[in-house]
Amino acid sequence: MTTLNASVLCMGLHTLASAVEVAATGPGPRSEIRNPEWVRALFDTTEHDFGVVFSEERYTHCFRFRHPEGKAVTVTSVVAGCKCTAAVVRECGKEGKKWGEIEVTMKTQGRSGPMSQRVKVSMLTPEPSELILTLSAFVVRRGIQLEPSRLTLGNISRKGNVTRAVHVETVTSSTPARLTQVRSSAPWIRTLIKEVAVPKDKRRTIAKGRGYELQIQIDGVMARPGSFLEVVTLHTDSSRSPIADLPIKGRILR
Repeated sequence: MTTLNASVLCMGLHTLASAVEVAATGPGPRSEIRNPEWVRALFDTTEHDFGVVFSEERYTHCFRFRHPEGKAVTVTSVVAGCKCTAAVVRECGKEGKKWGEIEVTMKTQGRSGPMSQRVKVSMLTPEPSELILTLSAFVVRRGIQLEPSRLTLGNISRKGNVTRAVHVETVTSSTPARLTQVRSSAPWIRTLIKEVAVPKDKRRTIAKGRGYELQIQIDGVMARPGSFLEVVTLHTDSSRSPIADLPIKGRILR
């Protein structure tokens, strides 16, 4: 997996302390902050938004802090809110001009939608202090996005047809994947698909998407009475996400 690293490089400086990795275990950060004005003045920023990112990846950002003149800042602990986040503390300096950085990595495995992680930093000197660092992102999944992801149709009369629309979007980081075939597991489930424009608000993402509208039609006359669970399978030309299934559940009345 590709790791996007936005580290601050300490070029030409000596490393004063070895990188110490702080595992993301234990209880999550508390909301209270001691000495917020003093400690916030040490940091360039305490929040970072990765924007729109992919799931199943790792994203890294460095929060940079300054050592006050004549004083050394000692970071005693860095505690993340969940195991999907880890941190490394580094210090760099030369000729009395010192700064440090806290490198935080956020994992997006199994995530979708808005994501926010908080990291509590405790400092001992020159004054006992605590600070909350915040990472945020909007996570999207590569491959085929279906909205809704499944259809529950309820009771269907045998005297007519039922039609539902499903929005389909193929999401990749390079050339958008193209739908090549749509297959139904039952002959009485008909499909019709047409390409549509991707909404403008989605064009801001790092992904490139191709949009489709999938029409699902249930022929109640052809179908057998009773409950059913069928599936429509979508095929693409993407080697990473070649297929996606749309479950369809309902009941044909007698």
